[in-house]
Parts: sequence; C-alpha cells; structure tokens
Amino acid sequence: MQQRFRCRADHSDLDWVQKWRHRPTFALNLPKLIDESLMQNRLMEVWREAAADLGIEVVVPYLFQSNGFEYQFVALITGFGSRRGTLVCLSEEFGKILKMATQSGFYCYGIDAESGGRYDREKFIQILNELGWYGDLFTVPTWYQGES
Repeated sequence: MQQRFRCRADHSDLDWVQKWRHRPTFALNLPKLIDESLMQNRLMEVWREAAADLGIEVVVPYLFQSNGFEYQFVALITGFGSRRGTLVCLSEEFGKILKMATQSGFYCYGIDAESGGRYDREKFIQILNELGWYGDLFTVPTWYQGES
C-alpha cells in the first residue's frame, strides 16, 4: 500500500513534528547492484573447477554467434542437456536468450549469480544428472546416475 504525505506550508502549528516523529519507518527494498562481469567471471571459475573435479568438458567462456549477434555465455557444458550441450547464463539473461539457444539446438541453463558462485560437488552432480547425458555412451562420467 502506497502512502502519500503532504508537507504543510504553514509551520505555525508544530504538532506535525510530533506526528512525523512517531510515524512508522519503512525498510527500503533497494535492488542489489551486482557488477555483471565480475559475477560472470566468478561463475566461469566455478565451472572450471567443476570440470576439473568431475572430469567433464566445459568451454569457459563460450561465444556464440547467431543472426549477426555475438553472445557470451558463462559456459558450454558438452555432453549434457542436448546433443550440442548446455549453455550456462545468468538467470536474469535467461528469458532473453532461451529462444535463440533452443533454436540452435542447445539446452539453456540459467544460474543465479549468488547461489551459483561457489562450487559444491554434490549440487553440481545433481544439476548435471537433471540435465541428462547426451554424449557418447562410452564416455559417461562414473558419478553420473541420470538417464542417458
């Protein structure tokens, strides 16, 4: 509920000061300012760490050209999500690039900058199991438990 306040031009009655003093304060919900390039760099490092630990192929960063535009993704995870792989982007970019990615044969995965900024082996295994293995059946990672 939005409240409107009037400022009195006549200050002869100082009762308004008492009213303002006891007025409830409202917490401001300011948007978080995140330097997108720093977050993308951090996510790239996390996916490099995941690739080394899990023995998967990840291209970091991944540049893709479509319709005369160049798109930079956090990563391309080969073998997961679709035959061409999964493009990883920031979740706030997901809606803008989903159509282009899927039309080009990729699966697209939006990752939250705050929760995805740390490598957690079990969490990443769960994500990759959910994406599904689309690579060569002879090179399935040993930890993989999803459907092929």
